Amino acid sequence: MSIGTLKHNGRIGDSAKDKADMLNDQFCSVFTEEDVINIPSKGISPHPTMPNIQVTAKGVTNCINRLNVKKASGPDKMPIIALKETSTEIAPILQDLYQQSLDTHEIPKDWKQANIVPIFKKGDRTKPANYRPVSLAAVVSKILEHIVVSQIMHHLDSNNILHENQHGFRSRRSCESQLLLSTDEISRHMNEGLQVDMAILDFAKAFDKVPHRRLAEKMSYYGICNNTLSWVSSFLRGRLQQVVIDGESSNISHVTSGVPQGTVLGPTLFLLFINDIASNISSAIRLFADDCVIYTPINSPEDHLALQKDLNTLVDWSNTWQMQFNIKKCAVMNISTKRKTSHFDYKMEGISLEIVKNHPSIGVEIQEKFKYNLHIHVDNITSKASRVLGFLKRNLRHCPRSVKERAYQTLVRPKLEYCSTIWSPQQKTQAKQIEQIQRNAARFVLSKPYNCQNPSSVTLMIQQLNWPSLEQRRQYSDLVLMFKVVHKLVAVPTTILPVSSVRHNRKFIPYHCRINAYQHAFFPRVIGHWNRLPDQVLQLDSLDSFKEALQSTVGV
Repeated sequence: MSIGTLKHNGRIGDSAKDKADMLNDQFCSVFTEEDVINIPSKGISPHPTMPNIQVTAKGVTNCINRLNVKKASGPDKMPIIALKETSTEIAPILQDLYQQSLDTHEIPKDWKQANIVPIFKKGDRTKPANYRPVSLAAVVSKILEHIVVSQIMHHLDSNNILHENQHGFRSRRSCESQLLLSTDEISRHMNEGLQVDMAILDFAKAFDKVPHRRLAEKMSYYGICNNTLSWVSSFLRGRLQQVVIDGESSNISHVTSGVPQGTVLGPTLFLLFINDIASNISSAIRLFADDCVIYTPINSPEDHLALQKDLNTLVDWSNTWQMQFNIKKCAVMNISTKRKTSHFDYKMEGISLEIVKNHPSIGVEIQEKFKYNLHIHVDNITSKASRVLGFLKRNLRHCPRSVKERAYQTLVRPKLEYCSTIWSPQQKTQAKQIEQIQRNAARFVLSKPYNCQNPSSVTLMIQQLNWPSLEQRRQYSDLVLMFKVVHKLVAVPTTILPVSSVRHNRKFIPYHCRINAYQHAFFPRVIGHWNRLPDQVLQLDSLDSFKEALQSTVGV
């Protein structure tokens, strides 16, 4: 991976080797030195014990067949395509190898060494701290990780162990479902005339800092013990890493804490570690992996104190389990449509939290009036989409129409539609602003090589391309999500569902909305479109059948 010049503490990295070493030093500097003398106890486990994992040849074959041939190989240089083409023959051999590894808790050293790919996050590209490490592990190791994760998640889901408000790395949950729940709850409070105070919490290098002994204590408490716990402990112990840039490798370093990003097992282990964060707080909490917010309606001064108490509890949790907050990046938002809001000096470890008016919540910009269709968010997504479209225009101008159209649909349009069910614009000016990007894309797709003149009006171009408007696509997405909620295909509690109509059990009584923030929230906004669908469409139980019928109804 190519990275520009890096600078840190007067040190300048120009060569690939220097840059790799600087990034490796940065990644190692954030590791946690665990306090192994004072390991906290979770107490006696109320959860059943997870059975030891039994590997089958069929399970190995299924995992191999699901591997993505486009993914890069790890340090083992094993071509994924070779594994897939010989899966039937090699599966019994790997079955024996994996079972022996699980039973003896021994993992080959080669499986514990990872090549690190630095991924830029945001900010100054010359600062090593603005990159995160993603591990490229041995492919053969990742197959076993898939098997282990599958069994652990089956145990967790079967026994309802994971917190219901954790929406990261779980089936039937996503950024969209997390935002749907939080926006619905907060807008309901606002519709009742209440202010909502929301604390936005930021962990410092969360995945890299997970202390291994404390993680093992939590796994045991959740019933993951015996061979599985011993194998996972071995998986984390004695790991090595090296950063690779432009074919040059850094020095090899020991990994002393954290769950490796880029591995199959890492995300599940992190969910286990953070799972009890909400055990002793009264405020509502929403989690997407390490993205965490807590909020509560404010009806009296005591409600401010209750939220402050919860913040104190979270600080105690972070100190006990050595998962520190980056308090400088934590903030508070007073969400209200009132002219005057009630303010409180919220603190963490004695440091006052910044009061913010805007916050990007899992990629969707919100503000203190709780308008997800605020011009800031529309400006952000159209700006990003325009930059990508400009890149495509410069580099694909001589490509065939099919290539340019595919590039727009995969690289530009998703930026305009990410979680649109949450922020779908209600103002015509904002909808038009978004639509303009597609109009520009139509000109690009239909422009002929060496000729910038378009053959006709943009409206006719879009008709020629047979593209539905982005507004139609947003309505389609709204109704598909509503179907998933009604049919419990997403993890949304049934209590959030609107009341069913007496005359039609698939239609719902419209909400009474006092404020625009609630009227534009998902359920109040979508319910009218849903109720107007033909009865034969509403009676469908298959998602695929519903989508097919909806395409002709909505026009996408």
